[in-house]
Amino acid sequence: MSMAAEPLPDLGKLQSDVQQAQEDYEAATTKKKEASCEQTSCLNRLNSAQKALDEGVKALKDQSPRDTDWKRPEREREMVPHIVEDT
Repeated sequence: MSMAAEPLPDLGKLQSDVQQAQEDYEAATTKKKEASCEQTSCLNRLNSAQKALDEGVKALKDQSPRDTDWKRPEREREMVPHIVEDT
């Protein structure tokens, strides 16, 4: 019995597949770098917004009347008993 020879691989097709896979990989790498830059930019904006909020709350507390909890130092607030009224 004679064995049929296996067909030879299409080297042109295989080379094309490798080339396409390489291009896809390079495109994905570029997208990943761009996404990382965008993530960093978003994090920086979030941190800035949080700092602005902290500064706004601090300004609000600094403008509070003298005897309020916001104006009195925290240590002093702990020493003052709070009265809870039953309604």
